[in-house]
Amino acid sequence: MMKLNMFDAVTYSAVEGKKIVILLRVKKDSGTTPAALIPFGTSDSENISADSDSTVTKDGVITTPGSASVELSKEGLMHYNSADPDGTTALDKLKAAMKNRDKVEAWVVNLSRPAATTGKYLGTYYQGNLTSFETEAAAEDLASVSMDFAADGIGADGECTVDADS
Repeated sequence: MMKLNMFDAVTYSAVEGKKIVILLRVKKDSGTTPAALIPFGTSDSENISADSDSTVTKDGVITTPGSASVELSKEGLMHYNSADPDGTTALDKLKAAMKNRDKVEAWVVNLSRPAATTGKYLGTYYQGNLTSFETEAAAEDLASVSMDFAADGIGADGECTVDADS
């Protein structure tokens, strides 16, 4: 923990990368399947960006902001359920959603920020589509998977449920 200066009454704590997680679920499974935290994740990212246009005027440049867009990326190691090796994994479902262009739900959750009274965590909910799903299997490394997600809109901030099954 760190205080920015001796006059600052707020104490700040750094957030470990493993405390920011992305949970995913194919939208059509929302009534039967909880969102999944993909096992053996190595990296998650959330990128919010907006283009802008500039107009040169006699008084200087005026910038007009464009609409924000959101992209999520997730990387990890390939896995299967050793108790049920023929069973369908969350990765299998997400790969099929990519091929079929099915909607996917995503929750970006900060596990270091529990909500005050509900036992949930602060986060953002998105709906959108996977834009890439890539597997890599080098001879001397563990097989890995990466995927990118483009959100419809800018998401909704709120409280997210993360339980042991996730």
